Amino acid sequence: MSAAFPDHPLLLRAQARHCLYFGRFRRALRLLDRLAAQGPGDPGIETEADQARDGLAKLAQLPRYKFSMVVLTYGNHADILEACLAGIRRRCRLPPAQVEIIVGINGSTDGSEAIAAAHGARVVRRDRNEDLDLYKPLFAMAQGEYLVDVDDDVIDFPDGFDVGLLDRFAAFPDYAFLGLSAINNEFVGRRMPPDDRYAPDQRGDLCVWEGPVGGWCAAISRRDYFGINGFNGVRLSDENGKLLVGEEPQIWKKLSERGRRFGVLPELRCVHGVKSMAAWNAWLAAQEG
Repeated sequence: MSAAFPDHPLLLRAQARHCLYFGRFRRALRLLDRLAAQGPGDPGIETEADQARDGLAKLAQLPRYKFSMVVLTYGNHADILEACLAGIRRRCRLPPAQVEIIVGINGSTDGSEAIAAAHGARVVRRDRNEDLDLYKPLFAMAQGEYLVDVDDDVIDFPDGFDVGLLDRFAAFPDYAFLGLSAINNEFVGRRMPPDDRYAPDQRGDLCVWEGPVGGWCAAISRRDYFGINGFNGVRLSDENGKLLVGEEPQIWKKLSERGRRFGVLPELRCVHGVKSMAAWNAWLAAQEG
């Protein structure tokens, strides 16, 4: 009885799904092959095998760009999206041909698609709000060496933030997920976690605060992203587009299981959480006054 237990179909299926969730594609395929060899059964086995083969293909794919900036927008605030995309183009030091922008439009009807196209972005539009689950196809189509999750309400970035991220990845190879920090003031709607959530990691002249990375502007290499099978196995939103769970903790969880680290760059801060450009400009004018 004990000798046959390892090939029990329910156990094999559970092990294969676990391997798929964490990006262990070759082991998942071996398990699914053993399951299929037991005879005709669930047609979902081949679907899961296709997912594993697709994951291996993604890992083998050579990047066409250095960065893929992935921006998800909804809520009809095209002016904020305009500021976000203009900020990416203005603050990147790499040539535009090395920076891909992908914009997912979640049901907006305010001209966001035309704004995204004007900045040379690849656009995926959904008439119904899928909330964070739209990230799945956006990241799947990204062709950059580094994939960057950018919130659409980040209206400005530190100059040369792309090069800053590259320098930090080179100096901290044990870190897989690195993000900018965010300016905290009385205007922005969302703020970084408190300082006690972070532990400074100083290496020469460079520092990373190890701790939570937010989606305001966070980068992961395509090898690390597809190596953990991204958001596979996670439902981020319900059928009505209501948020179930944030995207960043799912990445933390999978990376931690692989012994990979994550953190933020304390000196590179973006302006995040702006809900109205008119109010933001009024706030700026008040500061100057």
